[in-house]
Amino acid sequence: ARSDIRRLSAYLHFTHHTYAIWDEDTRSGLSKLGIEIPSIEKADPFAYGAYITSIELLKDVAPFTCFLEHDVPRQRLFQAALAAYGRES
Repeated sequence: ARSDIRRLSAYLHFTHHTYAIWDEDTRSGLSKLGIEIPSIEKADPFAYGAYITSIELLKDVAPFTCFLEHDVPRQRLFQAALAAYGRES
């Protein structure tokens, strides 16, 4: 229950393909949009749940024209876009 959040999120993603992988760049991108998710070192189900829910809600309101048809699920594309936005200075 107190595992490394990055390892736990990667495990959940690769076993269920629906969970977002914890990424500090994505968290930073969410912060730039005004969605503050606390930085965590140990697994915190509430913070991780807020992280996943934030990405899902933003994905649901994003126009479908933002992402072309692709083999990668929209959530992963959207998370990659948030991470790129988080890396911008």
